[in-house]
Amino acid sequence: MKRVLITVLALLMAMSARAEANPTDTFVGRWRDAANPGVEMKILPEYQEEEGAEELALYPIDFTWNPTGDSPVVWTMTARYNRKKRRLEYADGTKIEGGSIALSGTKGYLKLNGEGKLVWMDSQESAALKLAFEREYAPTPDPEEFADGYFRVVAGLERGSSGAALKAAKTIAQVLQFAEAKALWNADGEAVQRNLEAAWECLTPDEQARFDAVFDSGVSDPADEAFEDYASLRKVFRDAGVGDEMARLTASPEVRLSWELLSSATLNMGNLDDGVYEDALG
Repeated sequence: MKRVLITVLALLMAMSARAEANPTDTFVGRWRDAANPGVEMKILPEYQEEEGAEELALYPIDFTWNPTGDSPVVWTMTARYNRKKRRLEYADGTKIEGGSIALSGTKGYLKLNGEGKLVWMDSQESAALKLAFEREYAPTPDPEEFADGYFRVVAGLERGSSGAALKAAKTIAQVLQFAEAKALWNADGEAVQRNLEAAWECLTPDEQARFDAVFDSGVSDPADEAFEDYASLRKVFRDAGVGDEMARLTASPEVRLSWELLSSATLNMGNLDDGVYEDALG
């Protein structure tokens, strides 16, 4: 695969612009309180249709609290990002204890402290003062896992073959299943980038060339379209025998985030040719 020169400055500007547009990216993930191993929090974004409306986006949050080993206490809330105060704020905190609602309609916020820990303040839960959550990343797939479960899967998609669109649909489903199984939505992005690039070097020149030829229009573009408008591609996925599975995958925020990380890390390698896949799903 030939190297495509991408200026470092342009890449840094693009990454900086994305971080500025989505400051809440720092909150998204799985968090755990070190002093209370039974306390685990998950924060995910709820995607909005309107562009540039990140400040209006909702962030469903749930966590379980079981420090004594008894039945878990469950908290749920839906937060919005306050840009001025740089924190997630909610007014619908609900505490479920013993299967019954113990508190509801509480107000509070989540904010990163100077140590990078997530602190929680709630109007009615005094125990919140004792918690400081640390980011807990999913294990990063090693290079061989990326090579076998991702690069070679895509490289195996043949251009111009009989039933190519159906094969592409199955390949897309397989790639998304891989991203989901590895919980890439909650992985360390820098570690993913490193191992992905190392995985690329594990491939033969022929495998690299075949991946190049089909990734963009054969996998990446239709996968993005499936997340944005699955109904428009439902028939081809159904005909490929993965209709129900793709409906499930594209409805999952975790899978969408996992795919976004995987695809962006692939493009950030900066060494992909502009492949042309004539029999893409569209």
